[in-house]
Amino acid sequence: MEKMKVLVKNSVGNVMKCPGGVIHINIPGVSLHLNEIQFVSFSRMMQEASSNLMDDSLRILLDDAR
Repeated sequence: MEKMKVLVKNSVGNVMKCPGGVIHINIPGVSLHLNEIQFVSFSRMMQEASSNLMDDSLRILLDDAR
Protein backbone atom coordinates (compact mmCIF):
# COMPACT_ATOMS: atom_id res chain seq x y z
CA MET A 1 0.00 0.00 0.00
CA GLU A 2 1.39 3.40 -1.03
CA LYS A 3 1.76 6.16 1.52
CA MET A 4 1.06 9.86 1.35
CA LYS A 5 4.03 11.76 -0.07
CA VAL A 6 4.99 14.81 1.99
CA LEU A 7 5.61 17.69 -0.43
CA VAL A 8 6.32 20.20 2.34
CA LYS A 9 5.87 20.36 6.10
CA ASN A 10 6.71 23.31 8.33
CA SER A 11 5.37 25.29 11.29
CA VAL A 12 2.49 26.63 9.14
CA GLY A 13 1.15 23.24 8.05
CA ASN A 14 1.77 20.63 5.40
CA VAL A 15 1.09 19.74 1.78
CA MET A 16 0.84 16.07 0.89
CA LYS A 17 -0.03 14.03 -2.18
CA CYS A 18 -1.98 10.81 -1.79
CA PRO A 19 -1.55 7.81 -4.08
CA GLY A 20 -4.79 8.77 -5.83
CA GLY A 21 -3.22 12.03 -6.97
CA VAL A 22 -5.12 14.37 -4.65
CA ILE A 23 -3.09 17.19 -3.10
CA HIS A 24 -3.96 17.77 0.57
CA ILE A 25 -3.18 21.21 2.02
CA ASN A 26 -3.51 21.33 5.81
CA ILE A 27 -3.13 24.39 8.00
CA PRO A 28 -4.84 24.99 11.34
CA GLY A 29 -8.56 25.42 10.70
CA VAL A 30 -8.31 24.74 6.94
CA SER A 31 -7.98 21.63 4.81
CA LEU A 32 -8.05 21.73 1.03
CA HIS A 33 -8.21 18.71 -1.27
CA LEU A 34 -7.29 19.58 -4.85
CA ASN A 35 -6.38 17.73 -8.00
CA GLU A 36 -3.04 18.67 -9.56
CA ILE A 37 -4.51 21.21 -11.99
CA GLN A 38 -6.45 22.90 -9.20
CA PHE A 39 -3.33 22.88 -7.01
CA VAL A 40 -1.23 24.61 -9.67
CA SER A 41 -3.97 27.22 -10.19
CA PHE A 42 -4.30 27.74 -6.43
CA SER A 43 -0.51 28.08 -6.08
CA ARG A 44 -0.42 30.72 -8.82
CA MET A 45 -3.30 32.58 -7.19
CA MET A 46 -1.48 32.60 -3.82
CA GLN A 47 1.73 33.80 -5.49
CA GLU A 48 -0.16 36.66 -7.14
CA ALA A 49 -1.83 37.56 -3.85
CA SER A 50 1.56 37.55 -2.10
CA SER A 51 3.04 39.77 -4.79
CA ASN A 52 0.12 42.20 -4.53
CA LEU A 53 0.48 42.28 -0.75
CA MET A 54 4.17 43.10 -1.07
CA ASP A 55 3.38 45.82 -3.64
CA ASP A 56 0.86 47.36 -1.24
CA SER A 57 3.33 47.22 1.66
CA LEU A 58 6.06 48.83 -0.45
CA ARG A 59 3.66 51.54 -1.61
CA ILE A 60 2.77 52.34 2.01
CA LEU A 61 6.45 52.52 3.00
CA LEU A 62 7.22 54.84 0.11
CA ASP A 63 4.24 57.07 0.92
CA ASP A 64 5.34 57.26 4.58
CA ALA A 65 8.86 58.25 3.52
CA ARG A 66 7.58 61.34 1.66
